[in-house]
Amino acid sequence: MNHTAPNSLHLPKPIMGYFPITFIERGLALPFTTPALAGTRVRPGERVPLELLIPNPTGGRGIYILPSTDLQGLCRPSLHDLRLVMLIAERAAITPSAIRLAALDVAGEGLAGREAIAAAERARAAEERAALETNFEMLLALLRQVDPAQTRPGQGTAADLERRARAVVARIAPELGLPPAEVARLLETLAAAYVPAGVGRSKPAARIPILHANLLDLRKQAQEWWRNHPDDGGLEAGLLAMVADLTLRCLDVALSEVQGLTQDMRGLLRVWHAEQAETAQRIARVDWLIDGWDRITEAWRASAALPSRRDALWEITQMLPVMPKEATDWFNIGLEMQEDLMRHRRRIVLNEDWRTGVTVFDEIARNEQVLASTTALVADAAAAR
Repeated sequence: MNHTAPNSLHLPKPIMGYFPITFIERGLALPFTTPALAGTRVRPGERVPLELLIPNPTGGRGIYILPSTDLQGLCRPSLHDLRLVMLIAERAAITPSAIRLAALDVAGEGLAGREAIAAAERARAAEERAALETNFEMLLALLRQVDPAQTRPGQGTAADLERRARAVVARIAPELGLPPAEVARLLETLAAAYVPAGVGRSKPAARIPILHANLLDLRKQAQEWWRNHPDDGGLEAGLLAMVADLTLRCLDVALSEVQGLTQDMRGLLRVWHAEQAETAQRIARVDWLIDGWDRITEAWRASAALPSRRDALWEITQMLPVMPKEATDWFNIGLEMQEDLMRHRRRIVLNEDWRTGVTVFDEIARNEQVLASTTALVADAAAAR
């Protein structure tokens, strides 16, 4: 495992007042374990496969945009982080689901410790269960809408309901001009897109609803800290609460739209067949919105054991996502308050973290613990329900 340290890399001037236009331009949060890379995001590059968007390492304003190949010139990344960047660069898609799968692969390789391996195994098992449950719930939703009499309480076993649902698939296949087997495959791909948001009875255990509930709780706690501890990170807690509130307002609209589409499964299947790429992007909005908040929530939770939350809140501020201007087109929500994001950056003492003077190796260990916690967060929360 490597440690962070500056070297002779001549960094360009940081981009000041950076406000991305689109979510892909904002990039996706990566579960790095190297302290110097906290808050770093990744996006497709114009001249290189990957670009890294790194908060100013001095703690000042602005961000650096660097090719991923320059990563080792900025710091000495852990083996986990090097492997993660390499794996993402090898894969064509840079989406929330693709990044999540890459992170699970790397965690499963053991480069972030045994806890991360176990967490990755639980997360994979949970994803497989969620895919099956979401597909089944979509079959039931289709059956309820096409033949409600077949889904009255007490009408047979789950296997009977699935048989009836597949009969309905065969019945509506001519409407789509497809053979029943192709309609079933189409439903499976649609269900896969819905796994993060969930459908029917699968919603409470789905990833986005769980993270949504956690973010609601985080906003409440940050608002209370803002009011009650003005001299102990109150300003930063207020900023955290405001950004969480903005994200939640957008997420509520996006979730409502995504769940609303399932009210007409026949129509949704027709749209999915005709415009799959566009519909998938619309469904994925919820995943783009919640990106990175799992680590912020875990950092807030971990900071509860500290004598003071001030330094932890400064670090969390570095991780807060800027809402792209694209969100105004999607949700018609103003973004004026985001100027505050660029005014809260901290000058971090070399090789010290917000636990007040512990070594960088302790900080890496803490980051590995956060990685394990966030990797298994949804699986563990779903299992507890």
